[in-house]
Amino acid sequence: MNLSIPNEVGRLQSVLLHNPGREVAAMTPDRASENLFYDVVPFEPMVEEYRRFRKVMEVFSEPVFIRDRLAVELRDEGGLARRWLVHHGLLAGLHRSKAARLHTWLMKASVEELIQGLVGGREKRSDTLEDYLSGETHDLPPLPNLFFTRDPGFVIGSDLFISAMAHPVRRREGLLTALALGAWRLDDQSITPDTGSIPRMHMLSGSIEGGDVLVLDGSTIVVGLSQRTNPRGVDSLISSLWSRRNGKSNPPVPHRIILVHLPHQRSMIHLDMVFTLVSSTQALMYRPLFEGVRGVRVTGVSWENREPPRFYEYDSVFQALEAAGHPLEPLWGGGGDATVQQREQWMAGINVCSLDEGLVIAYKNNPATIQTLAHAGFSIMSDQKVLSSRDLMEKRPLCITLPGLELARAGGGLRCMTMPLTRAAVTR
Repeated sequence: MNLSIPNEVGRLQSVLLHNPGREVAAMTPDRASENLFYDVVPFEPMVEEYRRFRKVMEVFSEPVFIRDRLAVELRDEGGLARRWLVHHGLLAGLHRSKAARLHTWLMKASVEELIQGLVGGREKRSDTLEDYLSGETHDLPPLPNLFFTRDPGFVIGSDLFISAMAHPVRRREGLLTALALGAWRLDDQSITPDTGSIPRMHMLSGSIEGGDVLVLDGSTIVVGLSQRTNPRGVDSLISSLWSRRNGKSNPPVPHRIILVHLPHQRSMIHLDMVFTLVSSTQALMYRPLFEGVRGVRVTGVSWENREPPRFYEYDSVFQALEAAGHPLEPLWGGGGDATVQQREQWMAGINVCSLDEGLVIAYKNNPATIQTLAHAGFSIMSDQKVLSSRDLMEKRPLCITLPGLELARAGGGLRCMTMPLTRAAVTR
């Protein structure tokens, strides 16, 4: 499978998506918080919002769906993909009896039954009194966050990185992402590269998630230190990138990281909730965090050839971007009113998804942020209007607006729901 992410804004060619299903519909009020949802989300309205998002993605890119890819990979003869899941910790930490019955099910279940259980959950089959009285309802809980495909994995250059998820309820998502992309083939030396195996995979450690990683260009990435990404996780990423410093790669492997220290607030769980690129020269940003002398702490990391990484401080994110040779014009999400800025940041107003240079999709329920883009020269049009006209699809710069009230209530934005696999290069 071809992987190539040289930047954040080049034409999106292929992207990993997941249609939300019964794993979301099964959410109950008492489970919402532990599953990291802000609220119990009305399922049918949310699915309709996702349908419209998916339609735009299908027009402007080539989506790859997790379920479809799992169906392909799990049909391997000999059950190697299933054994790969076990080897990489699918059953780790489970009680012996639960692990044994899940292992039996994993090896014997049909592909469709297996996918339903891995994604939608497998209800508990108690075989001891202790297990019966535990209060647990599932041997494998559902994965209601799986449609936020940005977080469990990400691509830098041509390498796949599997995240170390911060919360146990999401850790299975990384394994399923790796499996869907054929990473299990890397463990089998008898399989040749022409069978669809990805070039390289890095299983990260600590805590690090894709929503905190932005690929600025071929030399620099921006990473958020957040509730979900900690220093150990970033060290794991640095180690993986540093190990590739002398390797041949197209696109190239970055050698510089700009670290943005985020407050540990629920509204800022990832960097892309406060900072996303809308073109190679402009970024939507959360003004209270980045403007003025009391802005967030910014740390730099870089390495050259065989030298170990070195660490240093910047006065601001703008100084760091300038030093990296990639200055950005800030476009303030939520406009100029402090209350509106907070409200629209909470509703994932800044979490837009770039489909091409100067082409983004955004939630229409954040009008002040939309107006900011309009003042920056973007034409603002609904998804239905744009998709009705080939001429309008070619217009740039363009912001396509989509309904997203229920998707935002689930805790994420449009960038959260995409894991780019290939993008075109951008000439600045």
